[in-house]
Amino acid sequence: SGITAQFDVWGGRLSGFAGCNNYSAGLRVAGDQIQVSQPVSTRKACPGGIMELEREYLERIPSVTAFVVTADRLELSLADGSGMEFRAAGR
Repeated sequence: SGITAQFDVWGGRLSGFAGCNNYSAGLRVAGDQIQVSQPVSTRKACPGGIMELEREYLERIPSVTAFVVTADRLELSLADGSGMEFRAAGR
């Protein structure tokens, strides 16, 4: 999908590429709990399917509640019981 996420725990920021636009959001981590603020993004237009995926990601990422890191993966749990998974770059 081309979505990236860089979690700067010490700086309190989440940033990355959402498929069409760059984005950033506030980030707070306590233990295995995580809070992400509503992201802001640039406003480029892309083909419909990419924009739909991006919209869904940017709408869902603020509902993250918990995380688990295993080897090269970051698994995020969302408030609705679903999840997201990221793999470390270059792996």
